[in-house]
Amino acid sequence: MHHTKVIGERRGYTLFSSFTTVSNKLCSCYSSNLTTSDPMYHRPCYPLSYTSSSGDIIQYYLQRVNKLRLVFTARTEGNQDIIVKLGYRRYGVEAHQAAAESGLAPAFINFSELAGGWWIVVMEMLDESFPPCDDFKYLEQPCKKVIRESVEKFDNLGFVHGNMRDTNMFIRKSEGEDGWVCQIIDHD
Repeated sequence: MHHTKVIGERRGYTLFSSFTTVSNKLCSCYSSNLTTSDPMYHRPCYPLSYTSSSGDIIQYYLQRVNKLRLVFTARTEGNQDIIVKLGYRRYGVEAHQAAAESGLAPAFINFSELAGGWWIVVMEMLDESFPPCDDFKYLEQPCKKVIRESVEKFDNLGFVHGNMRDTNMFIRKSEGEDGWVCQIIDHD
């Protein structure tokens, strides 16, 4: 047997032996479920309020929208349904505000920076008649035309969307001459 194969087998054995030892020790530490009656441990670890011009707004998280992203539906004490998104590093606040003012994005409500480079953005919730483009198997030409025009309009505002894909484009039929309305989300 070649000596490099023997070395590789030894390293593999050492790795798996170490993993088994660590796993067994962790299992013994957590052999029973951890329980606590302290309500602090039953709250979400993300902010429960945001500050607007009228003061602190308390929000109640209703559900997580996507398993992969920290996007939630929420409701304020005033019964306004909102979307709350948490992210890391950068968020295009100006791009979102400009897009919203141009009718290309949900209304921007609030943005706050959190500790460690995280942020939270609060926006208007689109109604259920706005599904994401990835829900459609086929998009008819008038719909594609409105999507292209929306992207061009967004570009003409002086912004470039860094993640333009079907999950970030929401569309619905409308009574207007184009027959479709497009909303662009995810400005981070």
